[in-house]
This record gives sequence, structure tokens and C-alpha cells, in this order.
Amino acid sequence: MVIGLLAVWVGWLQEPRYEGKKLSEWLDLLPKGSYPLQDGDKVARIHDAIRQIAAKGLPFLVKWLQGEDGPRRDAARDGLSILGPQAAPALPALNCLIHDWRSHAGWTNAVDVLRFMGPAGASTLMATLTNRDYPIAVRYRAAESIPYLYDMLTNGSPLVPALAVCLQETQESLAVSAARTLCFYRFETRSAIAVLLRSVQSTNPAVALEAVSALDSAKFQPDNAVATLVEALQHTDSQVASRAAEVLAKFQAHPELSVPALVRSLEDHRPAVRCAAARALGCFDEAANPAIPALVKAQA
Repeated sequence: MVIGLLAVWVGWLQEPRYEGKKLSEWLDLLPKGSYPLQDGDKVARIHDAIRQIAAKGLPFLVKWLQGEDGPRRDAARDGLSILGPQAAPALPALNCLIHDWRSHAGWTNAVDVLRFMGPAGASTLMATLTNRDYPIAVRYRAAESIPYLYDMLTNGSPLVPALAVCLQETQESLAVSAARTLCFYRFETRSAIAVLLRSVQSTNPAVALEAVSALDSAKFQPDNAVATLVEALQHTDSQVASRAAEVLAKFQAHPELSVPALVRSLEDHRPAVRCAAARALGCFDEAANPAIPALVKAQA
């Protein structure tokens, strides 16, 4: 209802201008593929122009966000992101878009802009994350935005226990996303790392790959991860196995476990895994000396 009334109301308005250019023309000047938005003198001037017409431009941005034109939806997302907390009056309409995710393709962009909208946007993200009536795709989108809240993610923030609850989710993608954020900000690390270690062995390659990459950012506790990463060298997905080799190289921990496993990976039937293992061994310095014969053989 909110969206429908907004569309009727906007239909009676004239698109606002600043320095002779319409709002849509200013949005078109933004660098393409620059989301999250870039800085720079030229871009800063565009941002300033969009902010100058914020009050009159907000209804148009919301209307475009819920429309069928994909590029225009993306431009509206950028405009709302630039406005940040100034766009707070649009929150009810954004909530409607998210709630009507079945009908409006713009729900993804609606979730994305919430992280720029200050505490009110953060509250809406948390509500979206914890609402079990939403499908996992919607809740996962919210979870992926939460790491960008930065200063709002503190020990006292209600976002932390909300993420911690998600560690118990049976949907692996959501649990891993929450675990990655908690590890990055050093919250609930023991429980979060347990989720990541378990998810490395997932049969879903996307989940396993995300878990391995998240362990990289949690390398302040490599002892817990090395044995799992060694096992991941044998993962059926070559990207997961290769990434495991890369993370072992960054850890450089427990060479007595890592080096023999990487040597075995030099004989893997997948070229990408063999190359990743060889590069990883090169990071272990003297600890990799026992691998020299195998490396020479692999290059022959």
C-alpha cells in the first residue's frame, strides 16, 4: 500500500533539479560499478548535488528502487546510500519492499542501503536478519550487510547476540556469514570458529569456500584451524582445496602437519591444487626443505 501510494504521489511531482541537472542525470554521472561508493573530487561533487536535493529527491529514489528498470534501481540504491541517515524517512517504504520480496526485485537493493542509514537502518537490518518468516536469501543478504556497520558493532550492540543466535542455524550459508562477522570483530570467537571449522567440510562448495576464507581472517587462532585446513586440501572442489593451501601458507603454523599434506597435494590430479600447494610450500622457508625433492619432481 505504501509503495502504491508513493507511486501515485510521485506521478504528480516534477523531478527535482540542482544546477540545471535532474536528479536522474546526477545519478547517471556516478562511476559505474563503484558500489560501495568511491570517493574523489568529481564523485564528491556529485554526492553533494544529490544531498542538496535530498528532501525533494527521496520519493523518486524510492519509486525507482521498486521499479522494473534494473539500472535505475541500482542508481536509486546509490542515491539512497549517498543520503545515508538523511534517507531515514524512506525506511517504511524500504521495509515494504523487503516484506514484499516475492513481488519486488528491488528488495535486494533495499537491504543493501540499510547499512548506510545509521542506527535506524541497523535496527532494520537486525529485524530482517532475525525474522524467520523471511527466506534464507533475504536474511543472508542482511547478514552480509552487517559487517559494514563498523562503529555500531560493539560488545554492547544487540547485533552481536543476534549474530550469535544465527550460529545455530541449520542453513549453512547464514551460519557461516554470521560466524565470519563475529570472528572479524573478535566476538563469540570460540563458537564462531567452531562453525567455520565444521563448515569447511560442507558438501556445498560455496559454503566451504566461504568458511576457509573466513578462517583466514580469524588467523589469530591458527592452531584450531590447521588440521581442518589440511583435510580441506582433499576437498572435492578444487577452489576449496586451493584456498585451503593459500590459508595454510599465510598461517605458516604447525609445519609438521602442513608441509607433508601440501607435499601430498603436489600429486593431486587437479592442476590448480598442485600449483596452490607448490606456492604454499614456498612460504614455509626452511621448514619446507623436506619438500624440495617433491617440488623438483613436480616441475619435471
